[in-house]
Amino acid sequence: MAHRLKADALVAEVNLGGDMARAACAGRSRYSVANRAHDARQMGARRALEDEMCDFGMGGLSSGRSPDRLDALVWAVTDLITRGPRVRML
Repeated sequence: MAHRLKADALVAEVNLGGDMARAACAGRSRYSVANRAHDARQMGARRALEDEMCDFGMGGLSSGRSPDRLDALVWAVTDLITRGPRVRML
């Protein structure tokens, strides 16, 4: 699929499937999942973002505050999809 779509990278979440993702690519492609592997948890500077993401529900944040970090993430992804690098839908 990556070759057919002419992808320039593969990104994998590796909490529980990192070895599987690396094995699926090993020897079959020019891509290395190891240099684009991510743990699903938002550590360090993004910890507050993860807290907002986990707390956000149908009624917003439990505190009633605006989800500032989550809003920023949505707009960053929207910008990347609409004006940044080409993102192909599968």
